[in-house]
Amino acid sequence: MPSISVILPCHNDAALLRRALHHLGDADEIIVVDNASSDASAAIARQYGATVVDQPLLGITHAMDAGMQHASGEIAVRIDADILPPAGFIQRVRRAWERADEDVVAMSGWGWFDHRPARQSLLYLGAYYCSVGAALGHWPLFGSNCSMRTQWWREVRPDPSDTFVHDDMHLSFRVRPGEKVKFFANPVVMDPRALEGGIRTRFARGWHTIRVNWQHQPPWKRLPERLR
Repeated sequence: MPSISVILPCHNDAALLRRALHHLGDADEIIVVDNASSDASAAIARQYGATVVDQPLLGITHAMDAGMQHASGEIAVRIDADILPPAGFIQRVRRAWERADEDVVAMSGWGWFDHRPARQSLLYLGAYYCSVGAALGHWPLFGSNCSMRTQWWREVRPDPSDTFVHDDMHLSFRVRPGEKVKFFANPVVMDPRALEGGIRTRFARGWHTIRVNWQHQPPWKRLPERLR
């Protein structure tokens, strides 16, 4: 079975980080990226045996880049510090990758918002998968629950300097013709703060990410290459 590295970017999420780490013990490696935190995030990560990578440059793009550069597993699992993975989460990822075809370079999963009606999760993630998937021509990566071949990331590594992009969308645009992203639900529980403000900024960042990438991969070129 493939070896698994888990990457968790963290900025002042000590309490939620403890919850996230609880069911990740089956991973071969856990990397917590301390992204300029001023709380006990790093100390909690070390309590769970995680490798702590310090990244003083604030921003998810910098944090993920730092974490991925330290990953030694064949498969890198990317989750957020504010999610709750269920028991058996890592083993299901491992089995899915053991069965995956060679052209599958990444898998993207699902999440349910904690203490919120299911329809809110369906609307939030359904809109993301449909709208961004239409721009990509394939499944987009969902940053709170996705995994990828580490070697593939090294080959396509995006520039982390633009911190206004959505890092998961930005990486999704690196999927090359002939490569596939597979939907593998394996749902996690998500903190509902994504629903509690900042929607306008999220949309702005989403459009920015698409525009930046369409400059190099216009849809009339990208989509036919991936919808054959």
